[in-house]
Amino acid sequence: MPARINGLASVEASPLRPLYPEECDQIVLMRRAGLTNDHSRVPLVISILDAPSHPHPLVVRTALHTLAQLGATEALPAFDVVAQSKLVEPGYLEAMRQRLLAESQAASAPAGTKRAETKIALFYKGLSLTPSQVRTANLNTNARMAGVATPTEVLATREVADMAYHGNHTDYKSLDGVTQISNTSDIPSVLKLRLAPLSRTLRVQTLIDDLAQSKVLSVKQDYEMQLADDEGTLASQAAAAKLQDMDKNRGQYPREGFEAIFNVLSGAGDATQATLVEHYTHDSNSYIAYFAKNTYPEVRAGHHGMLVPDY
Repeated sequence: MPARINGLASVEASPLRPLYPEECDQIVLMRRAGLTNDHSRVPLVISILDAPSHPHPLVVRTALHTLAQLGATEALPAFDVVAQSKLVEPGYLEAMRQRLLAESQAASAPAGTKRAETKIALFYKGLSLTPSQVRTANLNTNARMAGVATPTEVLATREVADMAYHGNHTDYKSLDGVTQISNTSDIPSVLKLRLAPLSRTLRVQTLIDDLAQSKVLSVKQDYEMQLADDEGTLASQAAAAKLQDMDKNRGQYPREGFEAIFNVLSGAGDATQATLVEHYTHDSNSYIAYFAKNTYPEVRAGHHGMLVPDY
């Protein structure tokens, strides 16, 4: 099981302290606000940025990303405050600012393909980039944590992929701004582009099915588990059902697949699955029992794990 310290996976190159449980909860709340387009959370997100004590940089980055997804122009003064604090690198802050402005300005365009096209064009223009520049850029797939300078082209790729994912609109796939990044090797962008046309339920089921067949747990699986956990109870229910199916057909699933499913359960914040997980703490298979024993306290407490706090 990936190392978790207060909900944060081990980060080799990062100088950041581990996230506290309440900070994981803040990140989860903000991510879900962006995912569900919940504008009612904007004042709360702004208040997190305006807190007298400086928030953890990963909390700040999540807040900026959520406000950008929501096109919350009332948050722009808070962006200026963050710029003064130097809690995030300038390139990330500017990418989020331009995403926010693009989301806001495109809102007046006709819904559907035209709005999506306008949004992407405005975003690229704000960053002084063209889709072809992004396509030919060298995408650094390892620059995924705060404190690491992420190239603007990578940030642009990730935000356009997130626009498609966040918009859940198949029309995105035909847009030039999206097709120009379709050959990216950046892991979160690849995953979001692949899942974008699917409903939330099908996204979760696809992630769970893929994770159950994992033969190794690497960066790709970290992102898959996090995308699943971002969906909360949708993920925990799908993971619980898959675990019971895997139990009946053990020969069809690798050991790492069981580990991945337990990881999803440990990070989804769903205490109702504690009884199921506890059952496996006494399993005759020592590996499954080990995974279950590590997972059970997290599930019972309803903790939100954070394998990838920032992407």
